[in-house]
Amino acid sequence: MKKITFLFFFLIITMGYSQVVLEDFESYPAGDLEAFEGATSATLVADPAAGGTNGQVLEIISSASGNPWQGASMLLQNNFVDLTTDKSIQVDIYSDVSFGMLLKVEQGQSAAPDSAGDSNTNINYAGGSGWQTITITLNQSLDGSAVANGEYGKIAFFPGWDNAADGWAICCNPGQGIANTIYIDNIRGVEGSAIPASCNNDGVQNNGETGIDCGTPECGPCAPIPAEAAPTPTTPDGEVISIYSDTGGANRNFSNEIVFDYSFGATAGPDVDLDPTAGENFALQMDFSAQGYGQGKNPGTSVDLSTYNFINFDYWADTNSTEIQFILINEGMPEYVYELSATGPGGAPVQESWTTVSIPLASFTGFNKAQFFQYKLGTSSDLVSEYVYFDNIYFSSNQVLSTENFDTAEFKVFPNPSNGNWNISSNSTISTVKVYDILGKQVSSMTPNS
Repeated sequence: MKKITFLFFFLIITMGYSQVVLEDFESYPAGDLEAFEGATSATLVADPAAGGTNGQVLEIISSASGNPWQGASMLLQNNFVDLTTDKSIQVDIYSDVSFGMLLKVEQGQSAAPDSAGDSNTNINYAGGSGWQTITITLNQSLDGSAVANGEYGKIAFFPGWDNAADGWAICCNPGQGIANTIYIDNIRGVEGSAIPASCNNDGVQNNGETGIDCGTPECGPCAPIPAEAAPTPTTPDGEVISIYSDTGGANRNFSNEIVFDYSFGATAGPDVDLDPTAGENFALQMDFSAQGYGQGKNPGTSVDLSTYNFINFDYWADTNSTEIQFILINEGMPEYVYELSATGPGGAPVQESWTTVSIPLASFTGFNKAQFFQYKLGTSSDLVSEYVYFDNIYFSSNQVLSTENFDTAEFKVFPNPSNGNWNISSNSTISTVKVYDILGKQVSSMTPNS
């Protein structure tokens, strides 16, 4: 009887630490996936196996031009994974080619340290073998991490890893990755505590949201949105090379556009359509409290801007925004910054109103117009600005008349009073002078510069 009792309690303890499926991706919100460090994409697709029964799975596509440590991350949805005692995670994988993979857990609760590990067999996974179940052990302290100990809410996958060498398969130059496609499903681990309610990031206005994925305590407030679109530029098309400017679809404002090879940083989300009608008029939406954004050309393919003299853009800033930096970059050179701020050359940003800015390229001291490589939209800190919208970003040969470059007309008349000759001086060309008496009757008219 004693032996039976002992066995009974032993089974209870073992079952208490058993692994369960924490995520099968069948109803996973795509907004909680993120490809990073040059990976092409992290998306939800149907099981790629012929006649496969896994339903919806995670697809990660890596790029040869990405970094060796590129990959993708996901947020657990219902429960944390508990790695306090059992420090392993099981994952189903599928690939047509052999590969290794590093798995990292992040967002540790109660200061649990980030931890990374690979296969407990230290061999790469054979491609073309259908779905395989692998076990990742997180007690190895790989890639400079610690041993897992606690509950975690985020998992990252790095398919450019060499399991046998416990290092990157190609090491360690940026922009030299391995192109491959892998699939992941059925992530298993010891179930931790329930994850508090959070925004579902599903790209749909639902669950009491007042906007798409915003307007609830879990999602946070919605971003302020301009009441109207930016003004349509009137600069002649032949004087322009455009970075970003359109009114939707094929109705682009300018025909000559720079085609960039990549982007970095991120906008606050998809371009926002500000046209209140059935038409389209998009703008870039930035959240500078999170990060900036830019685009660039591949090395050796800089754009020659020798025939252009101004950079122009329209912006709309919310009431929390007190600084905007527009940055131009030559290949292999430092950044050239023009700043809108209380102490910057452009003055403080105008808030809650579309404003057109036209900046002489000569203001970017040292910038080589013949070797334009990258541009950036940013700030000096994540504390100085929040939501800012941009539209009609383009280089032009001539200056654009804008609210930022009006000069106040001044004139002087002397002596005053006078009953004879008057002298009139002005900082603007005088085309006509008309004199009226106190009753409003015109008593004289002349054209001094005719």
